[in-house]
Formats: sequence, C-alpha cells, structure tokens
Amino acid sequence: MFSNTSGNSASKTLAQTVFPQHAMLRDIALVVVGSLFIALTAQISIQIPIGPVPITGQTFGVLLIGALLGSRLGALSSVLYIAEGLQFPVYANATFGWAVLTGATGGYLLSFPIAAFLVGWLAERGWDRRPAKLLLAMVAGNIIIYLFGVPWLINSIEGTTLSQGLQWGLIPFIPGDLAKIFAATSLVPAGWIGLNALKVGANQSLDEDTTFSSLQIGRETTVAAFILLISGVIAFFSVSTNYGLAIIISGGITISAFQLLNRGYLSSAITQIIVFASASFGGLVALVHLVSFEDQLKISNTDLVVIIGIFASIILLVSLIPKMKKETVPKEN
Repeated sequence: MFSNTSGNSASKTLAQTVFPQHAMLRDIALVVVGSLFIALTAQISIQIPIGPVPITGQTFGVLLIGALLGSRLGALSSVLYIAEGLQFPVYANATFGWAVLTGATGGYLLSFPIAAFLVGWLAERGWDRRPAKLLLAMVAGNIIIYLFGVPWLINSIEGTTLSQGLQWGLIPFIPGDLAKIFAATSLVPAGWIGLNALKVGANQSLDEDTTFSSLQIGRETTVAAFILLISGVIAFFSVSTNYGLAIIISGGITISAFQLLNRGYLSSAITQIIVFASASFGGLVALVHLVSFEDQLKISNTDLVVIIGIFASIILLVSLIPKMKKETVPKEN
C-alpha cells in the first residue's frame, strides 16, 4: 500500500535499502518516525523581529525525510506532522491548532508534503546517490516551500505588499536555508558511505551500482578548517565574544574530526556528519552576526573576519561532498 517503488526507473532510497522488505507495519512506523523528526526540528525556532515567520529547522527535517524515505512515505510523514499539529504543540514555537495552519505561516506548512514528495521522487531516481543532484533536488524542494509560503503570507495579512512579503518571508531565510540544505545533503551521502562500508544492500538486482568513495581530506579542506578556526579567534577578541567563541568551537571540532579520521578513530561517514554539522553551524553563526534584522534586512557594520569565516565554511561544505565511483556488481548465474 505504501510502497515507494515507481517502476524500473526507480532506485532504492536509504530507508528502502536498510529495510528492503515491503511491509505495511514497517511503512507506518517510518511515517510516524518521520513526522516526529520533523516535529523535533520544528522546535529549533528563532523569532526574528521583522515579520511573523520564525527561522526554524522544519525545512531541514522535511527535505531530509523526503530524501531518506522517498516520495510517498516522505509526503505522508509531512501530512501526518501537519495533522499532529492540529491537536499537539509540534509546530514551531510549540504552537498548534487550525489558527496556525490557516494563519500567516500556513502556506509553508501546507507546502511540506509537496516538497518532500518532490525530493523523494528524485531520490528514488538516483539523485540521492549523487551529491550535486541531491543538492539540486533539495534546492527545488525549498523553492516549492517559498512558492507556497510567501504568497500565502502576503494574502493572509491585509495590506501587505510584495516587497514586504519578500522581506518577511523569503530574503532573511535564504542564508539559513542554504546552510540547512548543505547539512541535509551531507547526511545522505554519509549514509551511503556507511552502508557501502557495511555492505548493506550490496546484492541489489542492478548490473551497475554507484557508490561513494571514502572521504578524502585535501589541502584546501584543511586550510579552510584552519581559516575558520582563526577567524573565530580574531572575532572572539575584536568583533563579538559570543559569536567568536561559537566559530572557534566549530573550527576546533572540524580540525579534531580530521585528525581522528586520519588516525583511524572515525569512519568517513561519521567524520562527514560531524564536519558538515560543525561547518554549517559556524557559517550560520557568522551569517547571523553579519546580518542585522531590524525594520528591514541590511548588512551590519562588522569586521571582514566574519565574512572570511563564512567563506571558509562554504569551502568546507563544498569540498567535503564525496566524489562518486562506479562499482560493477557481478551478475548472478
């Protein structure tokens, strides 16, 4: 009933590879877990003073669940999350009820099943095995959320102009959404690396299987990690103690993960998850400091070091997306 297969052109997603048997009870369990994960990410919420829409982790949860579970289960997880929010405080800022669903942010909520379905549909066609394509899939899913959320926001508040709608519901969220997309994109390739290392789903009925190579730490990646750490140290003493300390922690975790990987204490998959999370956090902290949310979005008067930290984080995120390699799976006689 809940099967995600879509003919011969479809590939297995991560969840389908780990749980290859088609069982209704398993699918129901995955949908419930997916909805709860979205609810958990929704509680990561920051209310900005220039509009009614908060910065949340919901989009990260929706896009990641779509890529992991596939089109139908990912969309059903989002639908169940919306239904849960009608009775339980699982929406952003622990809100719930029809008033939230029909209010200014309702368009974003209603877009989640469509965004998850699109990302899952593309994942089922192998896009989750290719980092560049997965990144494009998640950007497309995020655009779907904007296309629903921003017009709904404009129409729900009387007198709101297009410019105000973009200021309240789009522009301030682009940097954070990009960071969340990079983080979500990293987790799926890391999962495939782990499954490949554990030989999970190796005996697929495919002539050729695309897998991820082991994570390689190049010179530019190491330099970017040290630049991130140094920018944090400088920011700590010259720009802002709190923001600088957060960037220092981000850079320190990144460099430590590299060292543990080189010494054989961490796997490629675990290292990728740690570094993507820390680099995304460091870049996002720097962006929050760089951007001043007042009556309108504007760049604050800040030191160049914060901008350097942002670019260092971007270099880390891009360089750590693993390359692909082709492995031929011999046919069984």
